[in-house]
Amino acid sequence: MATALSLRLQQQIPLLNTIQNRPYVPTRVFYNSTWEDWAQLESGDILHYPFTPQEIETLEKYRSRHNKKLARTGVDKWDFIAEQLPGRTPLDCKCFYRDYRDGIHQTFNQAIMVKRREVPLRQKSNYAWVRERTMTGRMRTTLTKKYCWKNLKKEEKIDGGSGDVIALAIFNNPTKGLKIAAGSVCDENPEYNMPGNLRLWELKTASFKTLKGHQSISRSGEAIWRTVTDVKASKDKTLLFSASHDGSANIWKARSGRLRSTLKFHSKPINQIAINYSTDDNVMATCSNDGTATVWTVDRKGKSGSGVICELKNTTDHDPRVDCVEFGHHETNNTLFLGVNTGNIEHPGYVEAYDIITGKSKMRFQDMHGSISTLAVSSDGRFIASGNYSRYDNLSGDKHLHLHDARQQREPLKFLTNHADVNVVSISPCDKYVASGNADKIDGQVVLFDIRKPNKKLYTFKHDRK
Repeated sequence: MATALSLRLQQQIPLLNTIQNRPYVPTRVFYNSTWEDWAQLESGDILHYPFTPQEIETLEKYRSRHNKKLARTGVDKWDFIAEQLPGRTPLDCKCFYRDYRDGIHQTFNQAIMVKRREVPLRQKSNYAWVRERTMTGRMRTTLTKKYCWKNLKKEEKIDGGSGDVIALAIFNNPTKGLKIAAGSVCDENPEYNMPGNLRLWELKTASFKTLKGHQSISRSGEAIWRTVTDVKASKDKTLLFSASHDGSANIWKARSGRLRSTLKFHSKPINQIAINYSTDDNVMATCSNDGTATVWTVDRKGKSGSGVICELKNTTDHDPRVDCVEFGHHETNNTLFLGVNTGNIEHPGYVEAYDIITGKSKMRFQDMHGSISTLAVSSDGRFIASGNYSRYDNLSGDKHLHLHDARQQREPLKFLTNHADVNVVSISPCDKYVASGNADKIDGQVVLFDIRKPNKKLYTFKHDRK
């Protein structure tokens, strides 16, 4: 059982006429609040008392007749009106008049009293809780801990890596259960180079295997394992895609870890992979330091397919790179967004959108002063969030999260994060909140904003190294 706060409607308003304090809660406040906003109140407190017809008549009378007279004397009109209405504050009168003017003052036309009661927890399946949170974006911290985090005491370690893990793909195989593919950094110095840059771990057997594929041959003829920068699972979870500093993208069988084929086009390291979840086909994209992105369409077996090249056309860029890619959907279907690092100090980066069928540029957002490090697309496909950084050690990005509307070429929303280098941005499933995470090794932060209030930080979450 849990103690909850409830609001009880009082049917007999005249019985409360003797109350000295008569608070008024605006209609808009009710619609945008939860019980937590009233948690400081005690049982029996009056939360809301609607204005009576007599009070409304008095308010109209003094507001219309004494407005100019009060202005000459320097007395605030709402202070004066509140003196004529015992139990009302100037703010109560002002808020009520706005509701009255807009015709929404009768939404709550009965007094509301606070009481506490015991409310049993609703029994839902784990899937139902997670699904509801995903669809609404609401936080249910206690329930999430109870239903979703109860197994976190169990710990498994995946050994055999070549270095730090920088990419993960977590998916559920129909026959083998939960699987994790991990991509790791490799030291390319032959003395310290070792396999383990890509591993596939399965929960059922608590075992892993090293997937051997991303390597190159040194001048001395030695095999050099290369850093795996990204790992993604296909939409149907049957294939696994990996990208590496060797400039190739490999396709693996998710069930067995067997190499199916290698996609080769890029002449420099691949930075990121994106999967197009708007289609049932296996469509993926890769972006590279060679200044291009490629859209690959692969068959079900991962053995054959075709590619479309999205190539940057700005010849003024110095050593341009594409650091990140994301597919659009719904409002931006058949669109690929590229986060560009130009290498130009004056204009270090921009976001460009390409048609994935023709490979032609469709639009560009270039109001940011930083190289684009990460992208996120909203649930409806309309908004594109981006974070930026500087590729030079003594400089930084513009310290803002940018939110562009793909349907309208207008000024974007800008959220001041104060993050010099950003490595992740995200948009909530309800499309009302955006978040930015920095790449600071000492003071790791995630800053959360309400899209409707871009000038104010909602929360700052800090990662304490201690």
